[in-house]
Amino acid sequence: MQITLIGIVTIILSFLFFGKSEKLLYLLIFLSAFTASSVVVIHNSDFGIQPSYFVGVIFILVTFIKLAKKKISITNTQKQFLLLIIIFWGINIISLFFPIILSALNVKAFLISPAAPPFSSVSDFHFYVVNAIIYLTFDLMILVSVMFEVDSINKLINALKYILFAGFFSAVWGLFVQFPSVIFGYEYPHWLFNNHMGYGQLWQGVQGRPVGFYFPRISSIAPEPSFYAFFVMVIIAILIVLKIENIYFLPKWFQNLSFFLLMLAGLISGSTTAYFAYVFLFVLLFIYLLSSQKLEYLFRLKVTGQMIRFAKLIGFTFIVLFFAFILIINIFNMQMDSLLNIFRSLTITKMQDSSGCVRFSYFLIGMNNFFDTYFLGSGWASNRTQDMGSTLLADIGLTGFVVFILMVFFISKYSWQTYKKHKDDLPFFSKIIIAVLFAFLVEIFMMFTSVPDFTFLYFWIIWGMLLALPKVQSKLIKERPYSKGT
Repeated sequence: MQITLIGIVTIILSFLFFGKSEKLLYLLIFLSAFTASSVVVIHNSDFGIQPSYFVGVIFILVTFIKLAKKKISITNTQKQFLLLIIIFWGINIISLFFPIILSALNVKAFLISPAAPPFSSVSDFHFYVVNAIIYLTFDLMILVSVMFEVDSINKLINALKYILFAGFFSAVWGLFVQFPSVIFGYEYPHWLFNNHMGYGQLWQGVQGRPVGFYFPRISSIAPEPSFYAFFVMVIIAILIVLKIENIYFLPKWFQNLSFFLLMLAGLISGSTTAYFAYVFLFVLLFIYLLSSQKLEYLFRLKVTGQMIRFAKLIGFTFIVLFFAFILIINIFNMQMDSLLNIFRSLTITKMQDSSGCVRFSYFLIGMNNFFDTYFLGSGWASNRTQDMGSTLLADIGLTGFVVFILMVFFISKYSWQTYKKHKDDLPFFSKIIIAVLFAFLVEIFMMFTSVPDFTFLYFWIIWGMLLALPKVQSKLIKERPYSKGT
């Protein structure tokens, strides 16, 4: 066993901040982006400990200590959210016994999971599902701990700052270290942030793709390009809302540069899901802008600051696209036709002949397992398709799927209603709500499209920020008037 460099830094900072839950939260948020790293590397093992998971253990422990000392209070709304979380967790625990029921019913369907042996039946029990339950329990504890810790507007803003820092670092690393290493052929320092075979296993495959028809897709500090694009879109969603609302709690040049670099990184990741997520995000923004304007503005065609900034944002997006095209054409000395072929291969062709067909076939298998198990499912994490919807249905059945959708719906509805309620008396707070909500909805969209993994802690952190809103709102109302503006 070998402790990595990032592991040494993580361990030192974690124990240095022990007992300081707020600093642990910010460390957790920043390190949650490093999903291809491990604190320790165990030889001949595909498993490791991500830095954020190591910090998360200490963060949860400190949260429990604060609970024991009664230093944490929650609102009635948060109690309702907690009840849904407990119900969802309970369903997943009960699902461990689903194979027994399916065996009694003589169900013959086969599992679809890389962790299951070939031709495993849904009525077979496998130990890896216990490991998956442990991971889920940990993730839900992180979710609740973030909800407890983020109890003020300052903590919410600082939490967003650190996730923006992580996004900026990932873009710089991917664009100026990883991408050039392929172009110029120097050795990529994978031992820093892609240091584990189980988490960074796809780097060699990305590096070895022929330059010409395929350009090198960057994964930066994530295991592979699609996973990196998932993280990038979360940060872009936050930055876009902040830009439209003219909010800069970091230097304006930093937020604008971060947006430019992350847009470029998302494009070079070559993730089809990310391209669809761009469209989904702009649809959300359009709906948001329509709902935030008074009807007479629309009838009188009155132009507002939001509309102007949205138009600038669209123009800036086209500038990034143009810059990316010029960059790729010059670096690889290719014609526009070749570049269009690359883009076509990453979108239309990919959907028709490549991963799109594979994902659809996995979706069908997952749905077949859902129906073959009489809508019960075969147990948490027993199946893994290529999208979250069919994965949840195949694993925890209709009941678990409905509870998960309710969890997403209730927090989204509450966040939107809180925004509508306070957009006049607490405008700064209401705009921050939209930034976090859109990041969360983009995550959900991408998970239901092609990233069916709950293991990314930044997903649970963003969700935890939304769950923290009732407490933040309560404090702001008590502290009125809130003087901070945009």
